[in-house]
Amino acid sequence: MNTITAPQVDTQASIVMLPTAALRANDYNPNRMTKAEFDELVAEVHHLGRLPAVVVRRQGDDDYVIVDGEHGWRAAHEVGLDEIGAN
Repeated sequence: MNTITAPQVDTQASIVMLPTAALRANDYNPNRMTKAEFDELVAEVHHLGRLPAVVVRRQGDDDYVIVDGEHGWRAAHEVGLDEIGAN
């Protein structure tokens, strides 16, 4: 009988602050949001001054592609945040 071992998961993934200008949208993002939903997210980010960390993949030396959290990144940019947390 073959035994399948679950992959190791890093539960201590570190969050780093990245400039919003260093992030770019993923061309293959299937998620869509209405204007009303986006406006609500912008208001929430503006009120809190932050958002949950986005998940990124390094693309080059100082560029990152967003894997998860693109709408939050766009909202952060809209309210003028210069950097956001990423892992």
